Amino acid sequence: MAVRFPQVTVVMPAYNAESLIGSTLESVIAQSFQDWELLVVDDCSTDGTRDVVLKYSDRDNRIELVPLPHNFGGPAGPRNEGVRRARGKYVALLDSDDIWHPEKL
Repeated sequence: MAVRFPQVTVVMPAYNAESLIGSTLESVIAQSFQDWELLVVDDCSTDGTRDVVLKYSDRDNRIELVPLPHNFGGPAGPRNEGVRRARGKYVALLDSDDIWHPEKL
């Protein structure tokens, strides 16, 4: 049986985004195009960001938390790590405090 890959990988770097990331995740889940995976690359948050993401990933297996072993100090390192792990044909970048229009993808 062949492994199926998503059409789009959404890469989201996150750092201390607990208060906003839930709305951002909801905006991806609400996309009219549903063939995606979402990699939330956590840059060693010190708040509850990881807990929020894990609650969503427990409900939707397209969402994956990628915890980093050390802080990069900015979004470029986590973004690059997400792109390296992407399995989709296309990559879409999303910040942890952005909201997508339902037809973004």
